[in-house]
Amino acid sequence: MRTMEPNKVIELPTKGLRLEIYDSVIILRSDEDMRVLSSAVKNGGLCTSKNILNMSVRWMYYSPTPEKEIERYEEVFGVDDIVGMMTAADVKKAVVRHQEGVTVVATAGVSNAASPGEEVEIWHNGTINIIVVVENKLKDEALANSIITITEAKTQVFNMLDIRSVNSGMPATGTTTDCVAVASLGRGDEAIRYTSSGTDIGRTMGKLVFECVLDNIILNNGLSPKRSMIRRASERKIDVKVHLDLIADIVKG
Repeated sequence: MRTMEPNKVIELPTKGLRLEIYDSVIILRSDEDMRVLSSAVKNGGLCTSKNILNMSVRWMYYSPTPEKEIERYEEVFGVDDIVGMMTAADVKKAVVRHQEGVTVVATAGVSNAASPGEEVEIWHNGTINIIVVVENKLKDEALANSIITITEAKTQVFNMLDIRSVNSGMPATGTTTDCVAVASLGRGDEAIRYTSSGTDIGRTMGKLVFECVLDNIILNNGLSPKRSMIRRASERKIDVKVHLDLIADIVKG
């Protein structure tokens, strides 16, 4: 595969960290090794990497070996350590935030919104992918704690926007294919053990994740908090016409 040139490169405030944007791929690159914990389809789990990739896939994409497609990009970029995730969302529209040594990159699609424990009947590729890079040194338990904080912030957005499961109409907490990668650059003398929402770093992380996911959903999914009641009823699986007919019958007496 031929070498690709990025459409845009964003040099991030954290030294040695940059985001490269291509037509269907974004890749967060670090000059230093990062300790990464993720649910990514390629190199998921706990690993060391300098490259975290988020790629767009076609609508209703399915493959029993999705990591094979990401391996093609390892060849393109000349690396063998990519932590890779996939989404049907347009990765070029990723939202980026940085504050106090924390960088967040997020893409969001909610056509696959779901509630835990329900029967899933509708499968789309609507996915929320979140990458968080922390400049500080994080212990492994802090990396795991970060995923809780990140997920809580994402779910807070779903609650605020009143996003409903496409299967049941119940309040959704995410999609069935969401992915999180949290990375530590390992800087600083003392490793951080806690990253919950009650800590300074957890508070920053949660704030930035909330802002990134909220902006992406509103801008790229058309889910305004001011959307009509008829649309909200539809999202709840309520047949508005049936209810209007019932009201009309009551009025007629």
